Amino acid sequence: MKTTAYIFIILFVSSTACLSADDIDARVAALEADGRFAEALALCLGEGAGSPAALYFAGDYYYHGREGVERDAAKGKAYYRKALDAFRPAVESGDVGPEERYRLARCIELGLGEAADAKEWYVAAAEGGHTNAMRRCLAYWEAEGRLDDIPEHFEKIPEIWTPEMKAKHGAKLYERPESREKGLAILKEAAQEGSPFALARLSALFYLGEGGVRQDYGMALKLMKAAVAKGFPEDQLPIEEAEAACKRAQATAKEPPPGIRPGDGYPGRLDAYDVAPELKRNLDRFNLTAGWFHREPLAEGMPNPRQARPVALQKRPAAFLEGAVCTAAKPGRDDGTGPERAADGLEATCYVSAEPVKRGDWWQIEFATPVSGRIVVKSGNRDGSGRVTSARVETSSDGKSWAQAGRFSRADGECRFEPRTPVKHLRVVSESQAGETLVLSEVVVSN
Repeated sequence: MKTTAYIFIILFVSSTACLSADDIDARVAALEADGRFAEALALCLGEGAGSPAALYFAGDYYYHGREGVERDAAKGKAYYRKALDAFRPAVESGDVGPEERYRLARCIELGLGEAADAKEWYVAAAEGGHTNAMRRCLAYWEAEGRLDDIPEHFEKIPEIWTPEMKAKHGAKLYERPESREKGLAILKEAAQEGSPFALARLSALFYLGEGGVRQDYGMALKLMKAAVAKGFPEDQLPIEEAEAACKRAQATAKEPPPGIRPGDGYPGRLDAYDVAPELKRNLDRFNLTAGWFHREPLAEGMPNPRQARPVALQKRPAAFLEGAVCTAAKPGRDDGTGPERAADGLEATCYVSAEPVKRGDWWQIEFATPVSGRIVVKSGNRDGSGRVTSARVETSSDGKSWAQAGRFSRADGECRFEPRTPVKHLRVVSESQAGETLVLSEVVVSN
C-alpha cells in the first residue's frame, strides 16, 4: 500500500512538472487577465517548477514586482539565471523561436547584467517579428546613435514606435541629404502625435530656414510654444529671439514694397480724405490710405510706369504640400495663422481668419498638380473648439467651374470625400449669415 502510494506521488509530480511552455503561457495569461498574479507565481513555482517558461515568469514577477507579489530584485535575478540554464538544451539544439529568444535576452540582460550579449538575442528575436524585442533594439540603437540605420521592416510596425522614438529616428534621417525628405515626413508625423522633441526640431528648421524648409518665424514660434507646452525645456529654445524676429518681419511687411507708390507708380502726392469708420479699420489693417492722387510730370530718364511689368501679389506657399498655394478672402489673425497654415502638415497650427467670415467668403488651395484619392478637410482647434458650423467644400479642375464636394460634420468638424476626377483647386466657402471665425487645421490627401 505504501509502495503504491509512493509510486502514485512520483508519477503525479513528474507529470505535472512537465507542463509545456504553451500550457504555462496560456494559464499565466488567464490569471494575469484577472489580476491574480500571486496565483500565477504559485503556478510557476509549483506545477511548472523546472520549466524554462515558469522560471522566466518567476524571475519577471520577483524582479519587477506585481500586485500581490513583493518586489525582490535579488531573487528575480536568481530565477532569471535558473531560467537561462533551463533554456540551454533548446539553445544548443537550435530549437528556439522568437519568444524564447526574447526571454533569453531578458535573462541575460537582467539576470547576468550583460547588455551586449543580450542585444544579440534581442536582434535575433526581432528578426522573427517579436515586437517587444524590436522596442528593445530601438533603445539600444538610440543609445548608440544609430537610429538612422535600422532595418526597414521596423518602420512598418507602428506599435513599436513611441512619438519620441519616431521623432529621434526622423531627426537622424533628416541629417543625411539622401534621406532628408523621409526624415522630415517622419518628424511631421511625430509632431502630430505630440512629440515635444519633434515640435522643437521642426521649430528649429523653420527658424533657421534650413534643409529646404522655408524660413518662417511665425511658424517657428508657434512650434516652440507647442513643444514647451508638451514638456520640452523652455531654456533650450530661442523663444525670445523668435518673438523679436516675428516683430521685425511684421514691421517689414507693413512697409510698402520698393518702387510701388500711390498713383500706379507715377510721381506725385496723395491727399487723404475722410472715410467711414469700418472702411478706415480695414484700410489700417493693410496699411492703406484712401485719397486723391495728384500726379506730377515724369522726370527726365524716369521709366514710364505704363511700360513696367505689373507686380503680382505675393502668394503664400504651403510648407509641406510641395508647390501648393493658399489664399483667403480674409487674412490670417497674425503671421502664425495665415492661409498656408491649413496645409502645412501640422494639426497643431491653423488658419484663423482675422475677422468673422460670412456667406461667400472663402479659403482656397491650389495644388501644384491635380490630386486624387481620399481628401479630408479638418476644421477647428485641437481641443475641438472653433469647428466650422456653416460652410461647404468645393473643388475644381480649372479654378473656374466649381462643384460641391461636401459639408463639414458637426460631430468632428471634418469634411471627407473622394472626388471622381483629379482636383487642382479646393476651397471652403462660408454659408454663415451672422459670421463665424474660420479655423482650418489641415487638408489631408491620401492616395
